[in-house]
Amino acid sequence: MATIVSPDIQQAGKNWWLLLVWGIATIVLGIYLIFQPGMTAVLLVQVMAAFWLVGGAFDVVNGVVNKEDQQRLWRIIGGLAGIIAGGIILINPLLGTFITLAFQYYLLAIGAIFIGVINIAGWNRTPGSHWSLGSTLLGILQVLIGLFLIAHPIIGILALLTTFGVLAILAGAGAIFMSFRVKMLTGN
Repeated sequence: MATIVSPDIQQAGKNWWLLLVWGIATIVLGIYLIFQPGMTAVLLVQVMAAFWLVGGAFDVVNGVVNKEDQQRLWRIIGGLAGIIAGGIILINPLLGTFITLAFQYYLLAIGAIFIGVINIAGWNRTPGSHWSLGSTLLGILQVLIGLFLIAHPIIGILALLTTFGVLAILAGAGAIFMSFRVKMLTGN
């Protein structure tokens, strides 16, 4: 029996190899995040800083040139912030990486505590629902994890980078699988 393939899948099938390359690159990134977390984090933050710098410059130019844009002031302010942040990180990559990772890390830790308290207190229950032991235990676990992360930041940041590495490897494997799946479905 013939399989009906959508036009979107047909188009993707012509470039299935791009998804394959993306998957391989993502797996390589994941391996580097696991085995060389510091160097890889610095490199990724540097790439992000370059995007902020270039994107900020485009936003400033766009805000200055498009005088009829009602949001031009905000575009210029956001562009200047991107230029400043990108420039600072590019000038001092280690400090920039540390600040970026620390911000992400503490946001995650505080978020875990906050969501844990919500689960313990039951503020996430729908009206008419009853107390749940599972939700309460999950909330306690979330609060404990958040407190552990705050108490042990070095271990937590290394675990965060390793977790990102594992997730990148899984995502890369999924992309590779999908590339061959798309290739098979479209007969390319």
